[in-house]
Amino acid sequence: ARLDITQNGRVNASAAGAVGKIWKDQQELGGCGAGSPRAGTAAIWGSRDIDGDGCVDVADIQGVLAYWGTRTSPLREGAVSSLLAFTVDSSGDESDSNPGDGLCQTAANTCTLRAAIQDANARPGPETISFDIRNPGGACPNLVTIQSASAFVIDDGRNDGLTIDGYTQCGASPNTLPVGGNAVLKIEVQGPAATSVYGVEIYSGNNVLRGLALYNWYRNIDLIGYSANNNLITGTLPPSWSSMTQ
Repeated sequence: ARLDITQNGRVNASAAGAVGKIWKDQQELGGCGAGSPRAGTAAIWGSRDIDGDGCVDVADIQGVLAYWGTRTSPLREGAVSSLLAFTVDSSGDESDSNPGDGLCQTAANTCTLRAAIQDANARPGPETISFDIRNPGGACPNLVTIQSASAFVIDDGRNDGLTIDGYTQCGASPNTLPVGGNAVLKIEVQGPAATSVYGVEIYSGNNVLRGLALYNWYRNIDLIGYSANNNLITGTLPPSWSSMTQ
């Protein structure tokens, strides 16, 4: 199961690609030998170091490919389901209790962004993720910060498509000006400021990401592999624009 790096219920090309891109990044940043900026890869990239030797290299990619096609969760293929909508109601980062069951539900009975993406990856059919995160008592917060130390991975092997819409959070709105901008963003996804952690990794196609602010990631958004096509990323601020009103 640990070889299912993209958490879509199977060991596939995306899992191998996830390891390969870290291998490439590591080499560009000085390798992983003693004294290099990336020495001790196991502590930096965690699950990408398959054989646990402290370095991400071709042996780790081969370790994934040896299990190509292996299922890591109950088979949920079946007929393509109709559009399913998830509503994120928590700024936490907990995982989904049962990915693929059509419910965004953590052990704490909340729906987090991570849980919604995990369930979308593991079920057939398209999904939308909206936001309704409130203060105690129901008031709309001025800003919602979702903090994480690991990437949010979008990988639907069927390419059914996932839409994540930050503009659905109360108080948020897209730009309406032909010149300049008046968009208001209320959902920010904040990384750990480590130079090796990615924000959103997209391995599949037909996805939409809009109305979010992502920052403090090594790469805020990364599209990887031959399946990551026909994706739309709009209204998503780079780190230098981390102010929520632009």
